Amino acid sequence: MEQTVMGVYVILKDGALPDDNPHDIGVLIEGMEVLTGLGNIALACAVIWTHLLFGPKLPSRAQMHF
Repeated sequence: MEQTVMGVYVILKDGALPDDNPHDIGVLIEGMEVLTGLGNIALACAVIWTHLLFGPKLPSRAQMHF
């Protein structure tokens, strides 16, 4: 996940079947979890799409100072 530029992740419970509800759904940007507990994949995709269209330009990790 550290190398992911932007993506949606889904975490299933141990032994979950494909039709079971996921434990967590979230969004990664540059390997960092920026949103968790979104509830469904469609919402996570809508968040990414909105960010791509209207979001501010986020600094890269190299530009961030902690």
